[in-house]
Amino acid sequence: MNLSVTAPLGHLGYGVHTYELLKAFGARGHAVCVWPTFGQDQRNDTVTRMWLDHRQDWTPDWPALMIFHESFLTQFHSSTVRVGLPVFERDVFTPVELAALRGCNGVFVVSPWAQDVLARHDLASQVVPEGVDPEIFPIQPIPTTEAITFAHVGKFERRKGTLQLLRCFLTAFEREAVTLLLHIHNPFVQDYQPLADLLTRAGCCTVTEGRVWRRRLLTVEFSAPVATQADLARMIWARADVGVFPAAAEGWNLPLLECLASGVPAIAGRWTGQASYLTAMTGDDDVYSLPGTYGPATDADPGWDPTGRAGWWQVTDDDLIDRLRTIRARAPDRFY
Repeated sequence: MNLSVTAPLGHLGYGVHTYELLKAFGARGHAVCVWPTFGQDQRNDTVTRMWLDHRQDWTPDWPALMIFHESFLTQFHSSTVRVGLPVFERDVFTPVELAALRGCNGVFVVSPWAQDVLARHDLASQVVPEGVDPEIFPIQPIPTTEAITFAHVGKFERRKGTLQLLRCFLTAFEREAVTLLLHIHNPFVQDYQPLADLLTRAGCCTVTEGRVWRRRLLTVEFSAPVATQADLARMIWARADVGVFPAAAEGWNLPLLECLASGVPAIAGRWTGQASYLTAMTGDDDVYSLPGTYGPATDADPGWDPTGRAGWWQVTDDDLIDRLRTIRARAPDRFY
């Protein structure tokens, strides 16, 4: 089968999903050509160059798949089959986004939650969940260090709860041996100063040019960007005792799935896309399950959607601090 794909070739969620999905597709003997969004191949390796070279074989009768935001789902390279695969977090769409979705021959979504959202807008879709390669993310051995390490992966933005997590971590622990490992590079953000300001106000001092901060036995470490998912598994999840994901909303949350696939338990909320694979987190007394409340974004507190046209889940500082402290208190029995 020949397939024409328009999608990002980068290192964020859409790009990672595209890369791993199309590698698996090609491994089954199918031919893929890729038209990278905005004309950018940020990976530039032998695999993506092969996909780009295949464009010279392309003809308009190839079926097309576009993996990107819903408003872009008109930019297909096909005159026959045009399937859109948006990984969205919102539960409300603009008229333009709905028109683009309705213009597709078919729509794939990555979770039953997303399918339900589209159904409420009279749009049919098929669930094609994201996955994890167990050879890249094998079950990791339990770390043997005395200090428990919490890890958070996700680009630095409010929707991911990055600043809230850091604030709660610094509040939760005073003299305990704890580490927070943050992998939060965001190519669309240039100003990381709010993180440094928060650390400084909390009495932390940097010891390696902003990468590592310490206060007594507490450590906050910022990971450098990684080139591959194998690097992420080795540099983050091989070191982590617990993942932490206090996101307001997630279309799927691939890093959380990679965390769990590595055998690392995670603090997370059972809502939006990630609820599909957190069904084992049942019961209000589950120490890993974050309670949350759902409500509309407001002008005073717009959450992750500054337009205010989507609802979002909210996690209180008190609940997150409670989860961090409870798990740290159980760490000797649970992890060592």
